Amino acid sequence: LLRSYKDGKASVDAFLDDYALLAAAYVKLYQVTFNQHWLVLAKKITDYSIVHFYDPASGMFYFTSAAAAKLAVRKTEIQDHVIPSSNATIATVLYSLATFYSDSSYFNKSTRMLKAMATKMQEQPAYFAQWCQLSGWLAQGTFEVAIMGEDALSKNLALQKQYLPFCLFMGATAEENLPLLHDKLQPNKTMIYVCTNATCKLPVESVARALEQIKGPRL
Repeated sequence: LLRSYKDGKASVDAFLDDYALLAAAYVKLYQVTFNQHWLVLAKKITDYSIVHFYDPASGMFYFTSAAAAKLAVRKTEIQDHVIPSSNATIATVLYSLATFYSDSSYFNKSTRMLKAMATKMQEQPAYFAQWCQLSGWLAQGTFEVAIMGEDALSKNLALQKQYLPFCLFMGATAEENLPLLHDKLQPNKTMIYVCTNATCKLPVESVARALEQIKGPRL
């Protein structure tokens, strides 16, 4: 990625926030459209970030790429300001991708980053809001909401008219290769599966019933 565009020319190597925020946008776009193209792009951007920005020693990501011009010091951005910090954003993306792809390596990176921030969140939570949201996901658990069938998109949009911050949405109108969607397509039906940690409640057809499962007792 390049950071700026003017007079028909793109220039300046992108920073971590560019990669993290674009990946986060693609994850959200997938959840609205169920077009896996966007999820694949989010994964590619994140994998690139791991190769070029990740610091294995600290478990955090540098703000500048290892492929960029050499700097005396490579800083690490962790504090949320007007927008979430690049590390908080990519940690959230890693958690989301871990859920969609059932990939423990993404999950382990995300949780390691969050643990490193525990003291700072406790001392000044207002300056680490995105980290606190991710902490809430881990503490309370998220719902993986899988919607499979011909009416998957309309039921997805009906569900997402509600405020459901602990839900990650996925689905398709035909068979898909994401692990959590495997074997969930039923002939001539559009079923909604409300799951936690890949364990699903009984599938339902109505949006109202799915909302009852989401807002009711956890598994």
